Amino acid sequence: MRAAADSHARASHHRATYSLGASRRFSIASYDSNGKGYG
Repeated sequence: MRAAADSHARASHHRATYSLGASRRFSIASYDSNGKGYG
């Protein structure tokens, strides 16, 4: 269940990232590297 939720959240996040720009993309990279997402 958690994996599916993570996958969905990740897809949404990345989609928003492309809209918002490189700045956000860097933030998402940090988030992915943490592996914690929203915390």
